Amino acid sequence: MITTKEKAIEIVINFENKVGLCKDDAIDCAYVCVQEILNEFPQGYSGNFEAIRKAWWEDVKIEISEL
Repeated sequence: MITTKEKAIEIVINFENKVGLCKDDAIDCAYVCVQEILNEFPQGYSGNFEAIRKAWWEDVKIEISEL
């Protein structure tokens, strides 16, 4: 399975290469995209799979902010 750091880098690189953004703008866009994914998780739902996936995407968001 891909690590959260690898996913963060992958998303940023996609914005750089496919959209032609500079690294700083690509990081900003990647951060927004991951936040949109996190917004799709229901508030207060405690399903195990969803909780694990949400935590994974939260970690991706942290990794993006550290790039």
